[in-house]
Amino acid sequence: RKSKRKTEETVYPALGMDALEEEAFDFMRQIVRVDNAEHPWISMSNEEVLRSGQMIAVDPETGKEGLTLAAILLFGKRNTIASVLPMYFIDVLCRIHDTELYDDRLQVKENLMVAYRSIMEFIKKHLPEKPYIEGMQRFSLRDRILREVTLNLLIHREYSSSYPTTFTIFSDKVVTENWNVPYVYGKIDLTTLRPHRKNPLIANVFSQMGIVEELGSGTRKIFKYTPLISGGNEPLIEEEDVYKVVIPLEATTMEGHDEIQKSIQKSIQKSIQKTPDKILSLIQTNPYITKNEMASALDLSVP
Repeated sequence: RKSKRKTEETVYPALGMDALEEEAFDFMRQIVRVDNAEHPWISMSNEEVLRSGQMIAVDPETGKEGLTLAAILLFGKRNTIASVLPMYFIDVLCRIHDTELYDDRLQVKENLMVAYRSIMEFIKKHLPEKPYIEGMQRFSLRDRILREVTLNLLIHREYSSSYPTTFTIFSDKVVTENWNVPYVYGKIDLTTLRPHRKNPLIANVFSQMGIVEELGSGTRKIFKYTPLISGGNEPLIEEEDVYKVVIPLEATTMEGHDEIQKSIQKSIQKSIQKTPDKILSLIQTNPYITKNEMASALDLSVP
């Protein structure tokens, strides 16, 4: 028997509020408060938030009320998500040096609140900052572009598919892939852009958090700002059964980042190598030196 396709509106009557993670709601409210301190979700209970966002619904087959898949994906505990979507995970890879395997890897199997935060932290760890001033506003081009790419990955994914969702950082580009139910087929640019939210319930939560604006604005930002970090090259966005985004990176940017990282590591190693000699010298000079005095001389903190 062919299984029924799961959508964000699929209802799970057997699952109650205890299937969700309190920390995910806390994170959501924290971001909402930054954008709008008067937002009603800040003072609502978790259940009230879900009802406001239409994430509690009646199962048409049983007539019973329950959590929707959108609620589970956004706020669910890890084991809850695994029980309803065992194939769900996001593979985040850094392949700057080791292109066959990886330099670093993050496998996200948690809810989308955790996924968003974890992917953004991974990006900041492996890609250099690129500050930019537009008018009176200063912001990070890296964060502005790749936040939209990350949100695209989370909001527009077809969650009923077992096709692996990947976010990969290479030395010359960032590539994301996820399974998709196409609205239009082919390459997307500003002339062919037809905004369409695949998962509007999920999109609405990110919109309430103030990190998703009007429909289609994220794609327009990607096209507007990518040439500023890629040496003039435009992004590639393809909407097929697999939704693919490629953000080209300027080689000199990554080379500079590598040099900084190498310099930091070299400085740390040099400091570690010299420390034992300094300790011996301090003891020889003053056999009664205290721990605090030694820490001060070595510019170290005392636990």
